[in-house]
Amino acid sequence: MLAAAAILTLGLTPLAHPDAFDRTWCETRTAEFRLVSDHIREDAAELVRQMLAFRPVAESYLPGVSNDRNPPLTVIVFDRGRDFRRALGGADVAGFMQPRFNDNLMVVGPDPFAHSEFETLLHEYTHYLLRTRTE
Repeated sequence: MLAAAAILTLGLTPLAHPDAFDRTWCETRTAEFRLVSDHIREDAAELVRQMLAFRPVAESYLPGVSNDRNPPLTVIVFDRGRDFRRALGGADVAGFMQPRFNDNLMVVGPDPFAHSEFETLLHEYTHYLLRTRTE
């Protein structure tokens, strides 16, 4: 949990020395989530489009009803695997979803074994969607 908080804090704070966060980070807000990424703006916009298009399709297969009072979701997406692993202290994961009482945090990095570039992002987003269902 501490690493996730550090990612969010460091990701929005420029550092003076070369680091995982020496790149330009952009933020996009939608009604459903806030996405922060070091992808170029056009690629970050495509990540947002993929998530927005995926949600209604996924929800048609999920049980229960969406809970609109669920805490907000922040999604952090790394472009480079080296930066992602460094930010997570060398953890060998492609992404994670961390639900909390006041907000939800999803962190995703590139997965060289994924079948598509959006696989891990949408996989973790499905975890979020499942957790936000009633019934």
